Amino acid sequence: MPIRDSFNQAESMRLHEYHTKTLFARSGIPVLSGELAGTPGEARAAAERFRMPVVVNAQVLADERVFRVAQTPLFVEQIAAEMLSTQIAGYRVHQLLIEPMIDVAREFALAIEFDQSRGQVEITASALNSRRTCSELLDPFIGVQAYKSRYLASGIDLPSELWADFVNITQRLYQCYVGYDATRASILPLALTRAGDLIALGGKLDIDDSALFRQTEIAALRDVLAENDLPSRQVAEHVRLSRLLGDIACIANGAGLAMMTADSLANAQSTLNPGAVIEITGEPNVERLQAALQSLPSNTRGVIINLFCDRFSANDAAKALMDLLVLDSLSVPLVVRLAGQDAERAHEWLSAQPTTLYSVTSLAHAVELLSHSLSDKATWQS
Repeated sequence: MPIRDSFNQAESMRLHEYHTKTLFARSGIPVLSGELAGTPGEARAAAERFRMPVVVNAQVLADERVFRVAQTPLFVEQIAAEMLSTQIAGYRVHQLLIEPMIDVAREFALAIEFDQSRGQVEITASALNSRRTCSELLDPFIGVQAYKSRYLASGIDLPSELWADFVNITQRLYQCYVGYDATRASILPLALTRAGDLIALGGKLDIDDSALFRQTEIAALRDVLAENDLPSRQVAEHVRLSRLLGDIACIANGAGLAMMTADSLANAQSTLNPGAVIEITGEPNVERLQAALQSLPSNTRGVIINLFCDRFSANDAAKALMDLLVLDSLSVPLVVRLAGQDAERAHEWLSAQPTTLYSVTSLAHAVELLSHSLSDKATWQS
């Protein structure tokens, strides 16, 4: 059974990774020593206390683990500024964890959770980047027995000289699971270093809400700011971001249209290169367009929005764009191309509005106009 990374907001309180790793360390699970930062300056100062390179890890309650490697303290500061101005799966990034980078040979995953289909606690281990996965049911009165841990270690092809360490980690993870009333306790990834050590590089603890009355220390760790991000998380389900190496953002309703927009930029005889490629699913309303713009990397120099209006009117999309500019003013050129139902009338209406938005009728014209706008900064800034 593959490791699941589910999170039921109504039943569990998830801890941030840095809280989880603090509890792991207290329980005897090996972790890296890191420093928390809430501003770019704090991130740079933390990095200067480590040997470079370091890892900048965004602290959000999402399933995904987002991090970047930095070679210098200055680059750490730049990465931090970008991360702290973005959202991940609808969560705003408020804090970063700065840790030293280690030389990793292999990575594994380890999780303990209650299997509702079987009515028992299950421990699952996986070797990442391979299909080696195995699991064992646990007796809650006994916990993780050594022979079961060794079975898991063998199943994921862990060298036998590390089995004793692996047994220790699985048993201590179970102590966390039981001791903190967790619905799920996981290490992802569990790294095998070149030096032959096992270290928990990432981890998650989901705590049973109904047990918080006796877990007073854990209850105090609840992140109210993140919980207030619920509406933006729901919107973010309709906004998908891919990152390329350039600095021009492409926003479109549909994956194919988004990639076609990026290809048009890449193939144009200009200096424009696609950076953020953002797909909006469903109707591009104000909330989804706003979420897309809030996902833009800090190095974005210009934006092309390419919308095909089939199940909704281009007039509605045009009005949503104008409402958006009232909420969020952009400091970079924005070119919009609408196609489909009522597109011609929407283009005429947008062109007549007193706004910095450019409305065009073809994708080629959008690329040409954006290139011209960026090459003539004086005209744009005036």
